Amino acid sequence: MKKLERFKENETFSCLYQPNISYNDKSDFFLKCKWSSDCFQNSNPIFLEIGCGRGDYTVKLAKTFPNVNFIGIDVKGSRLWFGAKQTETEKISNVRYLRTRVEFLDRFFAKNEVNGIWVTFPDPHVRISDRHRRLISPAFLSLYSKVLSNEGTITLKTDSSILFDYALKVIKRNELPIVFESFDVHSDPLLIDTELNNLTTNYESRFISEGKKIMAVRFSLKGKSDFVE
Repeated sequence: MKKLERFKENETFSCLYQPNISYNDKSDFFLKCKWSSDCFQNSNPIFLEIGCGRGDYTVKLAKTFPNVNFIGIDVKGSRLWFGAKQTETEKISNVRYLRTRVEFLDRFFAKNEVNGIWVTFPDPHVRISDRHRRLISPAFLSLYSKVLSNEGTITLKTDSSILFDYALKVIKRNELPIVFESFDVHSDPLLIDTELNNLTTNYESRFISEGKKIMAVRFSLKGKSDFVE
């Protein structure tokens, strides 16, 4: 299916929101503060997957944890079509998708409305000059703090040692509590029976076949809102 056809079908998916929000538009999304009551119509925890791409990991998480609501966020509509199509076809009730920029996150969610955030295989932006664009940089942590509950966690999963080392540096420099860290998820005995090991993205499966190690860290912001590099 071509991109234009996907874009057209995206407009018919009830699980996919494509709001027209820009830097100049300061209004909040109509579901802000109301995701539980008006969207999912339950009080289950809400987890976000930032940069979800095709949404395959979002779907796998939702199937593994049916009592958790998952929202996949990405700016590429042609990618989101895949996850949205599967969600609609299989009638998966605890998944939604949001087409927007991550920078607008606090327009969509209120403080304490989000219980957890997944950042799975993001662009590592390996150049030093681009480190501010890394989805685990202090600026993005500050943004996540505006929507994440005090007990909420952030989970990073990556094949990039540059990004992973940077993340650990930021986490430890800001003295953020670490739930776990692993330099080789699929060989770590502590993670063998968890979703970190059992669920893989399309990218991850390819990386594993190439002999790359998958790294992961889960940590909490514990109510902090300002972070240093």
